[in-house]
Formats: sequence, C-alpha cells, structure tokens
Amino acid sequence: MNNWSISTFTRTARRRYLGVGIALLAALMLAGLTAAAGPALAQSDEEMVVGVFNNDGTPTGHDRIMQAGFNTVIEGAYVQLLDEVAADGLKAIVWVGPYNEDTCEFEKDDAWIREYVGNVAGHEAILAYYIDDEPGRARVEGCPNVVNQVRERSDLVKSIDPGATTFLALAAGDGQEDYPWQYFTDTVDILGLVVYPCNVQKGCGFSHIQNAIDEAESDGVDRYWAIIQAFGDHWYKQPTYEELEAQINYWADNSSMEGYLLFKWEGLEDFSNEQLRALGSRFFDVPRGTQFFHSVEWMAESGITLGCNPPVNDLFCPSEYVTRGQMAAFLVRALNLQAAAQDAGFVDDDGSVFEG
Repeated sequence: MNNWSISTFTRTARRRYLGVGIALLAALMLAGLTAAAGPALAQSDEEMVVGVFNNDGTPTGHDRIMQAGFNTVIEGAYVQLLDEVAADGLKAIVWVGPYNEDTCEFEKDDAWIREYVGNVAGHEAILAYYIDDEPGRARVEGCPNVVNQVRERSDLVKSIDPGATTFLALAAGDGQEDYPWQYFTDTVDILGLVVYPCNVQKGCGFSHIQNAIDEAESDGVDRYWAIIQAFGDHWYKQPTYEELEAQINYWADNSSMEGYLLFKWEGLEDFSNEQLRALGSRFFDVPRGTQFFHSVEWMAESGITLGCNPPVNDLFCPSEYVTRGQMAAFLVRALNLQAAAQDAGFVDDDGSVFEG
C-alpha cells in the first residue's frame, strides 16, 4: 500500500470514526431523551414554576428567594411591587382574595377588582391571579355557592386582563371528603393541590401525594401546581431537607404538575442558598418535572455536560444553542477520546477551552 493510499485510508477512517462517534452520541442522547425523560410538562416550552409563599424579610421581600433560585413569588396587585418583581427577573402570582367564610362573599368587591386588576393588567411580571386560598371547607360549611362565586371572580379578572391565567389553591380535605378537586376543576385555569404528607405522629407518607395525583387525574384536572409542605407546627412535622427534596422528587416523577410552590419561606430559612438552588436538581434552571430533566441529569452523571456557567456550573442553559466547540467537548467526553497529539491547524481555536 503506497503513501497516498495510506493517507487516504487514514482520512477516510477518521471521517468514518467521527461519523460513528456522532451517531453514537446522538443515539446515547436520544436514549436519554426517550427512556429517561419522565413526565413531560403540559407546556414544555415555558419555564417551570418553582415558587415559594411569603416574603423573606429582605427590603423587596424576595431578595433571598431570588438568590435561592426560585422564579415565582406571591405578590399584591400593585404596580410598584410588580415592577420590583420584574426587575429581579421573577414572576408573580397576584393575590386578589380572600373569600370570607362568615359572610359567604369575597372580601374585595367587584369594584375593587376592576380598579386594582385594571391598574396592573398586562404587567410583564404577572404569571397568574390568585383567586382564593382553600375555599373547599366553605362549600360544606354554609357557603354552597362558593364554587360559582370563584368561577365568576375568575371570569371577572380575565375580562379585565384578557389572556390572564387564574389560580386557586385547594386543601386535600374539606371536612367531608379527601381530595375534593372535582368541585372546582372548571372554575380557574390552574389548581394548586395542597398536600402536606408529614405529620408529627406518623412522619412523612407519600401515599398521600399519590392519592392526590390519582384523584386529580380521575377528576379531569388538566393543569395544576403542587403546594409542597415546608413548615411544621403542633400537628405537621417540619420536613428535613431530605424530606423536602423527596416531596419534590415524588411529585415530579409521578405527576403531570406544571410546577410547585413551597409553603412557606419561614420553613426554609435554615437552609443555605446552595441547598435551596439544588433542591431536586443539580442545575437550578432544569428543575425536576421539566420535560428533559432526566436526560440532562443523565448527561451530567455521565460526565458529558458540566454546566454552562463555570466555575460554579449550577446552570445548564437549556434554551441556548450548542456551539461547535461545545459539541466537540460532548463528543470527547461521551467517547472518552484522548487529547490531540498535535495541533489540528485551526486558526480560530487558539486560547479556547475546547482547543485540545
């Protein structure tokens, strides 16, 4: 075999092996996407809601919440407050309740809703309007019209702010039955399923969460956020960090939730920002429950991806394009290739982290 044919063979082989390598990486990534993708979000092109109730005691009420990696807060219907939320890159669920179980009426009348929702309608920070918190007990204790009233209030808000999303939190029990989601299923756009699985006497039982998920599916609840226990009192047990993470993981792996809200901030104050940012995910911009969480985790565990913001590398940047340099790094790591023995001759990679 002459020199020309050896050179030709070498180039051909390299191209072939590179093609095989790319095909293999694509197959491995596809396997991660299909075999380990987990439950997909109902709206996979939107950022998953990862929020918390109550303010954190800082000047804005959400400085540390933002630093801890949450993207959603509860806020009032005031332009100045929403401006601060938007400035920090957060979204707000705007509180417009509550419902009064003694009078069987909303405490804010329709005129108040028209004025205050009108003032903030269309604001960039608004994720949803929070119509009420746990009205289920009112339904069985003297306010049978509360279901229609919630629906009417939701309709009123959406007539003032067209295209808005409305939200309602529901307790897992109303005094008569467990998981009474069906009564309020069509009253708002998104239900918040309030399920607290940890109590002082029995510890944490995840069958409670599974029952809530099963009932939501049976009742035709299309869209919901999980309200996750992060507090304790004389009845409910304060979850440990591991128990808090286990709750998030259970919801993410077994339901079609579109996000979750932790109740409440006071139960999180002893955890570091790093711990809170890592809840359920090594990359806080790919939380558990998002469509490709398992695939991204698989790539990280396999050493194929390290993150996109070195040296911290707590971000994956899922919406960013992959450069040729990054793809080269993926191939090298996936196929365990050795560094090049000599310079490939490219003039635009000098000093690049991907040069070798």
